[in-house]
Formats: sequence, structure tokens, C-alpha cells
Amino acid sequence: MNINNVKKVIDEYITLENPSEVFSQKDILEFFSSIPIQYLDEDKAEFHKLPEYITVYRGSSFQKYNPNILNVSWSTNKKLASWFATRFRAIQKSWMLKKGEIRKEDVLFYINARGENEIILNPSDLCWEEEIIATHDDDCIRNSCKCTFDEDFYNQECITASRQRSLISQLPARTLENKSRRLL
Repeated sequence: MNINNVKKVIDEYITLENPSEVFSQKDILEFFSSIPIQYLDEDKAEFHKLPEYITVYRGSSFQKYNPNILNVSWSTNKKLASWFATRFRAIQKSWMLKKGEIRKEDVLFYINARGENEIILNPSDLCWEEEIIATHDDDCIRNSCKCTFDEDFYNQECITASRQRSLISQLPARTLENKSRRLL
């Protein structure tokens, strides 16, 4: 797959509200493990500033682990992860915020196209992980979700099913064993 097709698939992936409705975790891990880059040129400087061990966060409106959720998209921004955990707080009574650490060399992909400091990773590569379960009364979580980025993006319609199927057809049939990288 050439770099333009890689960029196209990445762009489509990050615009999905719920990638787990389109892709399996195996498909996503195989795709990001097989591409020869860890970031796009525009994110190169930010990626190189990251420490050797990166603290990452993941917010979820599901209180308990759900194997149907990808769990591969994390952020270096705790406030943003808190927002993801609490954005449906009007209808959710509880949510979960995860915190973990990953070695920089184990990051499958880094992108900051939407100001999310997103790290795509294989959850099994985390050095450690902890869960923080919160309720509406948790001021720490409620106050931490005041962050600035384009909320309108999350209110737009999902891409069509036919477009989603075309993305799946572009995923390479490679194994997770191929983790070699060429940094641009």
C-alpha cells in the first residue's frame, strides 16, 4: 500500500465515531502494524518530543471492559480522555477513565490531526494500566472535561456503510509479527 492510500485509510479511520462498528481489533492492529510509518510528516516534531515512556489515557462511557470495543485509541491528553469518558453523561450514570504507559517504540501510530494527541497502540504492549471509575458526583472528572477542540466534529453523521466497507477492503492481510518501522 502506498503512502497516499495509507493516509486515506488513516484519515477515514479517525473520522469514525465508533470504529468498532466497522473494524475488528485484529484488522486495526494488523493495518497499523504493517504500515511503514509511525506518524504523518505534520506530526513528526510532536512525536519526537514524546518521552521514551509515554503516559496515555483512554476515556470510555462503558464502565466495564467490553471486548467489542477496540481499546486501541488512546491520548496523551488526560482532559481529552476525560471528555470522551463523560461526553454522554446526560444518559450515562458512570464511565471509565484508563491510564497506562507505553514505550515510544511500541506506539503503532501517532496523530494529532484533530488536536487529540492520539496514540494507536496494541493494548497488550502497555507496560501497565489502571482504571479509574467515576460517577456524576466526581468533581475531578467533571471539572477535567473542560478542554478545547472541535466538538462539532463529533456531532456530524458517520460515513456511509459503503464507504466503510471500502475501507475494510483496503486493509492489508499481514500478521502482527511485522512490526518493523521506517521513520519518515
